[in-house]
Amino acid sequence: METFDQNVDHITKWIIQADALLDESEKKKPQQKEDMLKRLKAELNDVHRKVDSTHDQAANLMANHGDHCRKVIEPKISELNHRFIAISHRIKTGKASIPLKELEQFDSDIQKLLEPLEAEIQQGVNLKEEDFNKDVSEDNEGTVKELLQRGDNLQQRITDERKREEIKIKQQLLQTKHNALKVKEAWQWSNGRRGLQV
Repeated sequence: METFDQNVDHITKWIIQADALLDESEKKKPQQKEDMLKRLKAELNDVHRKVDSTHDQAANLMANHGDHCRKVIEPKISELNHRFIAISHRIKTGKASIPLKELEQFDSDIQKLLEPLEAEIQQGVNLKEEDFNKDVSEDNEGTVKELLQRGDNLQQRITDERKREEIKIKQQLLQTKHNALKVKEAWQWSNGRRGLQV
Protein backbone atom coordinates (compact mmCIF):
# COMPACT_ATOMS: atom_id res chain seq x y z
CA MET A 1 0.00 0.00 0.00
CA GLU A 2 2.84 2.37 0.87
CA THR A 3 4.53 1.80 -2.50
CA PHE A 4 1.22 2.40 -4.25
CA ASP A 5 0.76 5.73 -2.42
CA GLN A 6 4.33 6.77 -3.26
CA ASN A 7 3.76 6.00 -6.94
CA VAL A 8 0.50 7.95 -7.00
CA ASP A 9 2.23 10.92 -5.31
CA HIS A 10 5.15 10.75 -7.72
CA ILE A 11 2.90 10.71 -10.81
CA THR A 12 0.63 13.45 -9.40
CA LYS A 13 3.66 15.71 -8.76
CA TRP A 14 4.82 15.18 -12.34
CA ILE A 15 1.34 16.04 -13.67
CA ILE A 16 1.22 19.28 -11.63
CA GLN A 17 4.72 20.20 -12.81
CA ALA A 18 3.93 19.41 -16.45
CA ASP A 19 0.76 21.54 -16.24
CA ALA A 20 2.73 24.48 -14.82
CA LEU A 21 5.39 24.13 -17.55
CA LEU A 22 2.70 24.10 -20.24
CA ASP A 23 1.10 27.23 -18.77
CA GLU A 24 4.52 28.89 -18.78
CA SER A 25 5.25 27.78 -22.35
CA GLU A 26 2.12 29.64 -23.55
CA LYS A 27 4.03 32.89 -22.95
CA LYS A 28 7.21 31.72 -24.71
CA LYS A 29 8.28 31.91 -28.34
CA PRO A 30 6.94 29.15 -30.66
CA GLN A 31 10.34 27.40 -30.82
CA GLN A 32 10.72 27.31 -27.03
CA LYS A 33 7.15 26.05 -26.72
CA GLU A 34 7.91 23.30 -29.26
CA ASP A 35 11.05 22.26 -27.33
CA MET A 36 9.08 22.12 -24.09
CA LEU A 37 6.39 19.94 -25.71
CA LYS A 38 9.06 17.58 -27.12
CA ARG A 39 10.62 17.19 -23.68
CA LEU A 40 7.27 16.53 -22.04
CA LYS A 41 6.29 14.02 -24.76
CA ALA A 42 9.46 12.05 -24.03
CA GLU A 43 8.76 12.13 -20.28
CA LEU A 44 5.14 11.16 -20.92
CA ASN A 45 6.17 7.72 -22.20
CA ASP A 46 8.05 6.98 -18.96
CA VAL A 47 5.18 8.24 -16.83
CA HIS A 48 2.74 6.16 -18.90
CA ARG A 49 4.65 3.03 -17.89
CA LYS A 50 4.52 4.13 -14.24
CA VAL A 51 0.78 4.70 -14.50
CA ASP A 52 0.32 1.21 -15.97
CA SER A 53 2.35 -0.41 -13.20
CA THR A 54 0.41 1.61 -10.59
CA HIS A 55 -2.81 0.25 -12.13
CA ASP A 56 -1.47 -3.29 -11.75
CA GLN A 57 -0.55 -2.58 -8.14
CA ALA A 58 -4.04 -1.19 -7.47
CA ALA A 59 -5.71 -4.24 -9.05
CA ASN A 60 -3.51 -6.52 -6.96
CA LEU A 61 -4.21 -4.71 -3.71
CA MET A 62 -7.97 -4.61 -4.33
CA ALA A 63 -8.07 -8.31 -5.24
CA ASN A 64 -6.16 -9.39 -2.13
CA HIS A 65 -7.29 -6.98 0.58
CA GLY A 66 -11.06 -6.79 0.29
CA ASP A 67 -13.62 -4.02 0.35
CA HIS A 68 -11.96 -1.59 2.72
CA CYS A 69 -8.88 -1.51 0.49
CA ARG A 70 -11.05 -1.01 -2.61
CA LYS A 71 -12.78 2.01 -1.01
CA VAL A 72 -9.41 3.63 -0.33
CA ILE A 73 -7.77 2.81 -3.67
CA GLU A 74 -10.59 3.30 -6.20
CA PRO A 75 -11.01 7.07 -5.73
CA LYS A 76 -7.21 7.55 -5.86
CA ILE A 77 -6.78 5.58 -9.08
CA SER A 78 -9.83 7.22 -10.65
CA GLU A 79 -8.52 10.73 -9.87
CA LEU A 80 -5.07 9.74 -11.17
CA ASN A 81 -6.58 8.41 -14.43
CA HIS A 82 -8.62 11.56 -14.94
CA ARG A 83 -5.61 13.85 -14.42
CA PHE A 84 -3.28 11.70 -16.50
CA ILE A 85 -5.71 11.61 -19.46
CA ALA A 86 -6.10 15.41 -19.29
CA ILE A 87 -2.33 16.08 -19.21
CA SER A 88 -1.65 13.51 -21.96
CA HIS A 89 -4.22 15.25 -24.15
CA ARG A 90 -2.67 18.64 -23.44
CA ILE A 91 0.86 17.46 -24.20
CA LYS A 92 -0.15 15.66 -27.41
CA THR A 93 -2.33 18.44 -28.82
CA GLY A 94 -0.85 21.50 -27.17
CA LYS A 95 -4.36 22.34 -25.93
CA ALA A 96 -5.94 21.82 -22.55
CA SER A 97 -8.94 19.54 -22.56
CA ILE A 98 -12.10 21.26 -21.46
CA PRO A 99 -13.70 20.01 -18.29
CA LEU A 100 -17.14 18.59 -19.02
CA LYS A 101 -18.57 20.78 -16.25
CA GLU A 102 -17.49 23.92 -18.12
CA LEU A 103 -19.30 22.78 -21.27
CA GLU A 104 -22.43 21.81 -19.32
CA GLN A 105 -22.40 25.18 -17.54
CA PHE A 106 -22.17 27.02 -20.87
CA ASP A 107 -25.08 24.95 -22.28
CA SER A 108 -27.19 25.60 -19.22
CA ASP A 109 -26.43 29.37 -19.15
CA ILE A 110 -27.24 29.79 -22.84
CA GLN A 111 -30.48 27.82 -22.41
CA LYS A 112 -31.51 30.02 -19.47
CA LEU A 113 -31.12 33.10 -21.63
CA LEU A 114 -32.73 31.67 -24.77
CA GLU A 115 -36.00 30.79 -23.01
CA PRO A 116 -36.89 34.32 -21.78
CA LEU A 117 -35.74 35.83 -25.10
CA GLU A 118 -38.01 33.42 -26.97
CA ALA A 119 -40.91 34.21 -24.59
CA GLU A 120 -40.46 37.96 -25.09
CA ILE A 121 -40.38 37.57 -28.87
CA GLN A 122 -43.50 35.35 -28.81
CA GLN A 123 -45.68 37.54 -26.62
CA GLY A 124 -44.48 40.88 -27.92
CA VAL A 125 -42.85 42.85 -25.15
CA ASN A 126 -45.56 44.59 -23.14
CA LEU A 127 -44.19 48.08 -23.19
CA LYS A 128 -45.46 50.74 -20.82
CA GLU A 129 -44.89 54.45 -21.27
CA GLU A 130 -41.72 54.49 -19.11
CA ASP A 131 -40.24 51.69 -21.21
CA PHE A 132 -39.96 54.08 -24.13
CA ASN A 133 -37.17 55.85 -22.29
CA LYS A 134 -34.86 52.82 -22.37
CA ASP A 135 -34.02 49.89 -24.55
CA VAL A 136 -35.50 46.82 -22.84
CA SER A 137 -32.90 44.51 -24.32
CA GLU A 138 -30.11 46.50 -22.64
CA ASP A 139 -30.66 44.24 -19.63
CA ASN A 140 -29.63 41.23 -21.67
CA GLU A 141 -26.96 42.93 -23.74
CA GLY A 142 -24.09 42.31 -21.29
CA THR A 143 -25.10 38.70 -20.61
CA VAL A 144 -25.42 37.92 -24.32
CA LYS A 145 -21.99 39.44 -25.04
CA GLU A 146 -20.41 37.53 -22.16
CA LEU A 147 -21.94 34.22 -23.31
CA LEU A 148 -20.84 34.76 -26.91
CA GLN A 149 -17.27 35.46 -25.71
CA ARG A 150 -17.33 32.33 -23.54
CA GLY A 151 -18.46 30.36 -26.58
CA ASP A 152 -15.58 31.75 -28.67
CA ASN A 153 -13.13 30.88 -25.92
CA LEU A 154 -14.46 27.31 -25.67
CA GLN A 155 -14.28 26.89 -29.45
CA GLN A 156 -10.60 27.87 -29.48
CA ARG A 157 -9.75 25.40 -26.73
CA ILE A 158 -11.89 22.46 -27.79
CA THR A 159 -10.54 19.74 -30.07
CA ASP A 160 -13.78 17.85 -30.72
CA GLU A 161 -15.10 19.16 -34.05
CA ARG A 162 -18.70 18.10 -33.29
CA LYS A 163 -18.76 19.94 -29.95
CA ARG A 164 -17.27 23.02 -31.61
CA GLU A 165 -20.07 22.97 -34.17
CA GLU A 166 -22.70 22.61 -31.41
CA ILE A 167 -21.31 25.65 -29.58
CA LYS A 168 -21.28 27.68 -32.82
CA ILE A 169 -24.93 26.79 -33.55
CA LYS A 170 -26.00 27.79 -30.03
CA GLN A 171 -24.13 31.08 -30.32
CA GLN A 172 -25.82 31.85 -33.66
CA LEU A 173 -29.23 30.99 -32.21
CA LEU A 174 -28.64 33.29 -29.24
CA GLN A 175 -27.42 36.11 -31.49
CA THR A 176 -30.40 35.71 -33.86
CA LYS A 177 -32.99 35.74 -31.06
CA HIS A 178 -31.32 38.69 -29.35
CA ASN A 179 -31.25 40.65 -32.63
CA ALA A 180 -34.89 39.74 -33.35
CA LEU A 181 -35.90 41.09 -29.96
CA LYS A 182 -33.95 44.30 -30.49
CA VAL A 183 -35.63 44.83 -33.90
CA LYS A 184 -39.05 44.15 -32.41
CA GLU A 185 -38.42 46.57 -29.56
CA ALA A 186 -37.19 49.27 -31.93
CA TRP A 187 -40.33 48.84 -34.04
CA GLN A 188 -42.63 48.91 -31.01
CA TRP A 189 -40.74 51.85 -29.61
CA SER A 190 -41.18 53.97 -32.76
CA ASN A 191 -44.83 52.94 -33.16
CA GLY A 192 -45.48 53.53 -29.47
CA ARG A 193 -43.88 56.95 -29.71
CA ARG A 194 -46.21 57.89 -32.54
CA GLY A 195 -49.17 56.63 -30.51
CA LEU A 196 -48.16 58.74 -27.53
CA GLN A 197 -47.98 61.93 -29.60
CA VAL A 198 -51.54 61.61 -30.91
